[in-house]
Amino acid sequence: MRCVPQGSKITPTVLLVEDLQDDRQMYAEYLRVHEFNTVEVGNTGEALQSAATADVIVTGIRVSGPFDGTELVRRLRADDRTKHKPIIVLTACAFERDEQGARAAGCDAFLTKPCLPVLLVEGIRRELARVSRPKPARAVMIHRRRRGIA
Repeated sequence: MRCVPQGSKITPTVLLVEDLQDDRQMYAEYLRVHEFNTVEVGNTGEALQSAATADVIVTGIRVSGPFDGTELVRRLRADDRTKHKPIIVLTACAFERDEQGARAAGCDAFLTKPCLPVLLVEGIRRELARVSRPKPARAVMIHRRRRGIA
């Protein structure tokens, strides 16, 4: 996985999963202005096919396609190619049960619409920084022992 810290010369790629074309275009343009590569898809089937090439995935809950956004998150977490990638749910579904379901499926952050584009950019940068931080040496050693590496 290619995780890119803020300030890096490598431009991170965001997969933006949104079936409402106006919303998708607005967020995508804002992300590009803030120096993110942006891949736009309009449904969950396309998202599943494109996710491996992204550094971070942004999806809604009620996105069109063969399954909803919560199921997309579950499938991304089950796939070895995408299970460690940051996933942000950006949705108009603002009930507590919606957030609980998305978090139970494995999302890292939950943002509700209307969401200012600047808040999405901050969330993406925060998640990229989180996964880019080196793990403490003790945690690495415990992980290696469990795997029989050390």
